[in-house]
Amino acid sequence: LDVVLREAPQLARHRHGKDALIAVLERASKDHQRALVDVLRGEWLELATDVHACRMVQRLMEICDDEIRLPVVAELRTHLEYLVNHKYGNHVAHRISEHCGPAALGLLLPEAAMAARDLARHAYGCRVLQHLIERCPASLTADLIATILEDQPALACHPFGNYVVQCVLKQGSVEHRWRVARAVCE
Repeated sequence: LDVVLREAPQLARHRHGKDALIAVLERASKDHQRALVDVLRGEWLELATDVHACRMVQRLMEICDDEIRLPVVAELRTHLEYLVNHKYGNHVAHRISEHCGPAALGLLLPEAAMAARDLARHAYGCRVLQHLIERCPASLTADLIATILEDQPALACHPFGNYVVQCVLKQGSVEHRWRVARAVCE
Protein backbone atom coordinates (compact mmCIF):
# COMPACT_ATOMS: atom_id res chain seq x y z
CA LEU A 1 0.00 0.00 0.00
CA ASP A 2 2.87 2.41 0.73
CA VAL A 3 4.13 2.01 -2.85
CA VAL A 4 0.64 2.58 -4.25
CA LEU A 5 0.21 5.72 -2.13
CA ARG A 6 3.63 7.04 -3.12
CA GLU A 7 2.89 6.48 -6.83
CA ALA A 8 -0.82 7.41 -6.67
CA PRO A 9 -0.61 10.65 -8.72
CA GLN A 10 1.11 8.87 -11.61
CA LEU A 11 -1.00 5.71 -11.32
CA ALA A 12 -4.24 7.71 -11.44
CA ARG A 13 -3.30 9.20 -14.81
CA HIS A 14 -2.19 5.90 -16.33
CA ARG A 15 -4.50 3.79 -18.47
CA HIS A 16 -4.06 0.71 -16.29
CA GLY A 17 -2.77 2.39 -13.13
CA LYS A 18 -6.15 3.89 -12.42
CA ASP A 19 -7.52 0.34 -12.20
CA ALA A 20 -5.02 -0.44 -9.43
CA LEU A 21 -6.21 2.61 -7.49
CA ILE A 22 -9.84 1.63 -8.02
CA ALA A 23 -9.04 -1.84 -6.66
CA VAL A 24 -7.42 -0.26 -3.61
CA LEU A 25 -10.47 1.96 -3.05
CA GLU A 26 -12.85 -0.98 -3.36
CA ARG A 27 -10.95 -3.23 -0.95
CA ALA A 28 -9.37 -0.74 1.43
CA SER A 29 -10.40 0.21 4.92
CA LYS A 30 -11.67 3.73 5.58
CA ASP A 31 -8.24 4.66 6.90
CA HIS A 32 -6.57 3.57 3.67
CA GLN A 33 -9.22 5.33 1.56
CA ARG A 34 -8.61 8.49 3.60
CA ALA A 35 -4.85 8.11 3.09
CA LEU A 36 -5.33 7.92 -0.67
CA VAL A 37 -7.54 11.01 -0.67
CA ASP A 38 -4.93 12.87 1.42
CA VAL A 39 -2.06 11.87 -0.90
CA LEU A 40 -3.97 13.30 -3.88
CA ARG A 41 -4.92 16.56 -2.13
CA GLY A 42 -4.36 19.53 -4.42
CA GLU A 43 -4.69 17.41 -7.57
CA TRP A 44 -8.38 16.58 -7.62
CA LEU A 45 -9.35 19.07 -10.35
CA GLU A 46 -6.62 17.81 -12.64
CA LEU A 47 -7.58 14.21 -11.87
CA ALA A 48 -11.30 14.89 -12.43
CA THR A 49 -10.52 16.19 -15.93
CA ASP A 50 -7.99 13.55 -16.94
CA VAL A 51 -9.10 10.89 -19.43
CA HIS A 52 -8.01 8.02 -17.15
CA ALA A 53 -8.04 9.48 -13.66
CA CYS A 54 -11.63 10.72 -13.96
CA ARG A 55 -12.78 7.11 -13.79
CA MET A 56 -11.02 6.62 -10.47
CA VAL A 57 -12.59 9.83 -9.12
CA GLN A 58 -16.04 8.65 -10.28
CA ARG A 59 -15.55 5.30 -8.56
CA LEU A 60 -14.48 7.07 -5.36
CA MET A 61 -17.77 8.99 -5.41
CA GLU A 62 -19.71 5.77 -5.90
CA ILE A 63 -18.16 3.56 -3.21
CA CYS A 64 -16.79 5.79 -0.45
CA ASP A 65 -18.86 7.47 2.22
CA ASP A 66 -19.24 11.22 2.62
CA GLU A 67 -16.47 11.44 5.20
CA ILE A 68 -14.03 10.30 2.49
CA ARG A 69 -15.70 12.24 -0.34
CA LEU A 70 -15.92 15.57 1.52
CA PRO A 71 -12.29 16.72 1.04
CA VAL A 72 -12.50 15.90 -2.68
CA VAL A 73 -15.78 17.79 -3.13
CA ALA A 74 -14.39 20.69 -1.08
CA GLU A 75 -11.47 20.94 -3.49
CA LEU A 76 -13.75 20.80 -6.55
CA ARG A 77 -16.55 23.04 -5.24
CA THR A 78 -15.44 26.23 -6.99
CA HIS A 79 -15.03 24.44 -10.31
CA LEU A 80 -18.53 23.04 -10.82
CA GLU A 81 -19.30 24.91 -14.04
CA TYR A 82 -15.88 24.03 -15.46
CA LEU A 83 -16.42 20.34 -14.64
CA VAL A 84 -19.88 20.28 -16.19
CA ASN A 85 -18.48 21.74 -19.42
CA HIS A 86 -15.47 19.41 -19.53
CA LYS A 87 -15.67 16.24 -21.60
CA TYR A 88 -14.36 14.08 -18.73
CA GLY A 89 -15.12 16.29 -15.75
CA ASN A 90 -18.87 16.25 -16.43
CA HIS A 91 -18.95 12.58 -15.43
CA VAL A 92 -17.33 13.45 -12.10
CA ALA A 93 -19.78 16.32 -11.49
CA HIS A 94 -22.65 13.95 -12.20
CA ARG A 95 -21.32 11.29 -9.80
CA ILE A 96 -20.86 13.89 -7.07
CA SER A 97 -24.44 15.12 -7.46
CA GLU A 98 -25.75 11.56 -7.66
CA HIS A 99 -23.92 9.91 -4.74
CA CYS A 100 -22.94 12.54 -2.17
CA GLY A 101 -25.07 13.47 0.80
CA PRO A 102 -26.38 16.92 1.70
CA ALA A 103 -23.24 17.97 3.60
CA ALA A 104 -21.00 17.46 0.58
CA LEU A 105 -23.58 18.75 -1.90
CA GLY A 106 -24.08 21.85 0.22
CA LEU A 107 -20.53 22.85 -0.68
CA LEU A 108 -21.56 23.02 -4.35
CA LEU A 109 -24.70 25.09 -3.86
CA PRO A 110 -23.15 28.60 -3.86
CA GLU A 111 -21.46 28.09 -7.23
CA ALA A 112 -24.49 26.23 -8.58
CA ALA A 113 -26.69 29.19 -7.64
CA MET A 114 -24.33 31.67 -9.33
CA ALA A 115 -24.16 29.56 -12.52
CA ALA A 116 -27.73 28.22 -12.45
CA ARG A 117 -28.88 30.00 -15.61
CA ASP A 118 -26.08 28.44 -17.67
CA LEU A 119 -26.11 25.06 -15.93
CA ALA A 120 -29.86 24.70 -16.44
CA ARG A 121 -29.35 25.12 -20.19
CA HIS A 122 -26.59 22.54 -20.37
CA ALA A 123 -27.22 18.86 -21.21
CA TYR A 124 -25.21 17.68 -18.18
CA GLY A 125 -25.62 20.73 -15.97
CA CYS A 126 -29.40 20.37 -15.87
CA ARG A 127 -29.01 16.88 -14.32
CA VAL A 128 -26.58 18.19 -11.71
CA LEU A 129 -29.03 20.95 -10.73
CA GLN A 130 -31.86 18.45 -10.52
CA HIS A 131 -29.84 16.22 -8.19
CA LEU A 132 -28.95 19.20 -5.99
CA ILE A 133 -32.60 20.23 -5.70
CA GLU A 134 -33.73 16.66 -5.04
CA ARG A 135 -31.03 15.69 -2.55
CA CYS A 136 -30.46 18.85 -0.49
CA PRO A 137 -32.79 20.22 2.18
CA ALA A 138 -35.02 23.05 1.02
CA SER A 139 -33.30 25.42 3.47
CA LEU A 140 -30.04 24.99 1.52
CA THR A 141 -31.47 25.27 -1.99
CA ALA A 142 -33.32 28.57 -1.53
CA ASP A 143 -30.77 30.70 -3.45
CA LEU A 144 -30.48 28.12 -6.22
CA ILE A 145 -34.25 27.89 -6.69
CA ALA A 146 -34.61 31.67 -6.52
CA THR A 147 -32.14 32.05 -9.40
CA ILE A 148 -33.97 29.40 -11.42
CA LEU A 149 -37.33 31.08 -10.79
CA GLU A 150 -35.98 34.44 -11.98
CA ASP A 151 -35.31 32.85 -15.36
CA GLN A 152 -38.20 30.37 -15.25
CA PRO A 153 -40.19 31.59 -18.29
CA ALA A 154 -37.19 31.12 -20.60
CA LEU A 155 -36.07 27.90 -18.90
CA ALA A 156 -39.53 26.34 -19.20
CA CYS A 157 -39.20 26.54 -23.00
CA HIS A 158 -35.59 25.37 -23.15
CA PRO A 159 -34.79 21.75 -24.19
CA PHE A 160 -32.77 21.15 -20.98
CA GLY A 161 -33.96 23.96 -18.72
CA ASN A 162 -37.51 22.64 -18.72
CA TYR A 163 -36.32 19.60 -16.74
CA VAL A 164 -34.98 21.88 -14.02
CA VAL A 165 -38.29 23.76 -13.87
CA GLN A 166 -40.15 20.43 -13.63
CA CYS A 167 -37.86 19.47 -10.76
CA VAL A 168 -38.71 22.71 -8.94
CA LEU A 169 -42.39 21.86 -9.45
CA LYS A 170 -41.86 18.42 -7.88
CA GLN A 171 -39.42 19.33 -5.12
CA GLY A 172 -40.02 23.01 -4.42
CA SER A 173 -42.19 24.57 -1.78
CA VAL A 174 -45.82 25.52 -2.34
CA GLU A 175 -44.66 29.08 -3.01
CA HIS A 176 -42.20 27.86 -5.66
CA ARG A 177 -44.92 25.82 -7.37
CA TRP A 178 -47.27 28.78 -7.26
CA ARG A 179 -44.66 31.05 -8.87
CA VAL A 180 -44.07 28.56 -11.68
CA ALA A 181 -47.80 28.10 -12.29
CA ARG A 182 -48.40 31.85 -12.26
CA ALA A 183 -45.60 32.41 -14.80
CA VAL A 184 -47.02 29.72 -17.09
CA CYS A 185 -50.47 31.32 -17.00
CA GLU A 186 -49.15 34.77 -17.88
